[in-house]
Amino acid sequence: MARQTYDNLRAIIKTKLEGIMDSGNPAKTILHEVHDYTEGLFTGYPSANIRISGGEGDFSDTARNQREFIFNIDLYQEVDESGKSKDEATDAMVLAIDKIMASFDTDVRLGENCAFVKVIPVMLDTAVKSGVFLFATFEIHVVDLVNNY
Repeated sequence: MARQTYDNLRAIIKTKLEGIMDSGNPAKTILHEVHDYTEGLFTGYPSANIRISGGEGDFSDTARNQREFIFNIDLYQEVDESGKSKDEATDAMVLAIDKIMASFDTDVRLGENCAFVKVIPVMLDTAVKSGVFLFATFEIHVVDLVNNY
């Protein structure tokens, strides 16, 4: 396993989010857009931004250090102008939240790219900008062991 960086982990998380499918027939991607930077204007919903939000580290043993790369995934679902009712927009948001959590729960090593991933916590909110938005933030901790020699 290669030494992990924020840059390559951000790309792995983006690819993972872009590949999450709904259970329809035919299946389609659950997220309309996924950006690995902060974007405020989307062409469809639900959409997501990936942000680097911090990091932690600890001494593991004489040969390795444990690193935590912390990312936030901001999920947006527009209510008023998307052509969906409030119930439909809420259902789309809940489905996206469930699918994102399940995708990390079933791939806890990000395809063997880290020791493990923690998806904690998930914060939900409603925001009013130029319309009403449902908003969720996932805090993703990617934990890896790094050789210290």
